[in-house]
Amino acid sequence: LAFTILDEMKQAYASRIYPLIETEGRARDQIERVLQTITELNADPNWHYCKLMAILSTELDPGDNGMGAAVHRMRGQWRQFWQALLQRAQEQGDLRSDIATSELSFLITSAICGVYLTGRKEDEPNERQNALSTLRKLLFT
Repeated sequence: LAFTILDEMKQAYASRIYPLIETEGRARDQIERVLQTITELNADPNWHYCKLMAILSTELDPGDNGMGAAVHRMRGQWRQFWQALLQRAQEQGDLRSDIATSELSFLITSAICGVYLTGRKEDEPNERQNALSTLRKLLFT
């Protein structure tokens, strides 16, 4: 059952988020679109994958040969996705180039996971959206 859910999660990211990197335009606009898409998807009660990724990657050991390793491979793909976007934004002059994209991609994926791990819809309706908006501002202002 756990691997079935993980496969569902992989398919959801592959169909709804990862294709955004292939759209035309500046990487900055793509990053904005990704953050907006994450906000929109997580407003849907049927989309629980950001929180699930956060919980599983926090709780499961990457050294585990089973589910833990599979979850951390997926989180690695999530990080590679961000690293590619950030690298392009640096190359296009929209993002500071003095920070390694490997470090920045780790920070962004960790921040997104943290937003969905600790934030609750009951706390403040726009808390998560505001956090992702703040992340965007930190990147580009």
